[in-house]
Amino acid sequence: MQLYDRTLGEWLEYWAKETPNKEYLVYSDRNLRFTWKQLDERVDNMAKGLISIGVTRGTHVGIWAAN
Repeated sequence: MQLYDRTLGEWLEYWAKETPNKEYLVYSDRNLRFTWKQLDERVDNMAKGLISIGVTRGTHVGIWAAN
């Protein structure tokens, strides 16, 4: 297995720049489609929101998500 010297965020930025309009996720039963650019924008907005409420490096953040 080949290892790469990139973080998950760096990979996301890379794919959003290389293939911004390519779909990365399709929920056919819900008729929802998301592109790499849309994912990158959502992640950036989530990060900005967390920063705005005081989340910093080292802060523990819980995630509650449905299966």
